[in-house]
Amino acid sequence: MSKITTQILIKAPNWVGDALLCTPALNALGRVFPQKSITVLAAPWVAPVLQTHQAVKEIILYDPSVRHRSWTKRLQIIKQLRSQHFDLAIFFPNSFHSALIGCLAGIPRRLGYDTDGRKLLLTEAIPCTAACQQLHQADYYLGLVQALGIEINPQDQHLVLNLDQPERLWAEDFLPQEKLESKRLVAVHPGAIKPGKRWPYKRFVRLGQELINRYNSHLLWLGSHNERTLLETIKQEINSPAQSIICGTGLRNVAALLTHCRLFIGNDSGLMHLATAVGVPLIGIFGPGTPITTAPYHPIQPYAVILKEFPCRPCRQHFFTECQPSPDGTAPCLAAIEVDDVLTEVEKLGVSC
Repeated sequence: MSKITTQILIKAPNWVGDALLCTPALNALGRVFPQKSITVLAAPWVAPVLQTHQAVKEIILYDPSVRHRSWTKRLQIIKQLRSQHFDLAIFFPNSFHSALIGCLAGIPRRLGYDTDGRKLLLTEAIPCTAACQQLHQADYYLGLVQALGIEINPQDQHLVLNLDQPERLWAEDFLPQEKLESKRLVAVHPGAIKPGKRWPYKRFVRLGQELINRYNSHLLWLGSHNERTLLETIKQEINSPAQSIICGTGLRNVAALLTHCRLFIGNDSGLMHLATAVGVPLIGIFGPGTPITTAPYHPIQPYAVILKEFPCRPCRQHFFTECQPSPDGTAPCLAAIEVDDVLTEVEKLGVSC
């Protein structure tokens, strides 16, 4: 790098999956700046997946939707950033707002893609070309690191979620408490932030029944507080003791539990990338999303991606304005995926469920 940099601010993405997909970029930055010079500005719900990354010195929580909704609160954050005298800010989100915060904080070098009309707010605006938009999201973020003149090494290109002893101990205590320590655990996530990316819940019911009956699996139904009703509905319809709901335990505890599972199955979502990061074999179910940009990133474990090709792929995810939903309200590309498609991949992976 031609310019001396001692203090770096990273504006983290606002979704859990995207936050995990920016960890390869953090890996590269940490390799070049090993003196712990990186501070991350992150939403409270993504901070847990970044807080123990080896390159991160500090996380500053920033929630413009609630806690920092007023400009009085935002100015407090800006004042805090200004006081820390950052040399360089890198904006992983494409938003105008993220660059504006860095500009108002007086950070002299501000690097990001020239999206959302924010080019004038950046001192180093990287063109977001059509080819750039076809990159995997992790490589898209790595492109900003490369723009600094940093060469990307293969060891950078993996997701990182470093678990601490408390999370590992929590999982080790939780499993015997729930009498799960000797079970064949399979984690399943039937939800997604965008409802249009959810495989029909009735198919998760049938899949769950088959996993229990064929493999004697014990299912861990994973989800957020907002997905509890969905998880309870699926569990009730399966009507088997060989299942548990894991909801509201925190992302890091869920990650620790995943390390004890034989397999993860879920929609294209943040938890799929969490499973990638901790190394559990996984199956990702893709509908409107595209594996080109959000497939499991360079996983070291066995994995499979299930999708059906449609002429409208890649979908712009303007749900049901460019295609008609199937009778149950699901996107046709998800409705086309059958339970047998998933079970076939379970067999191919050779994972003993």
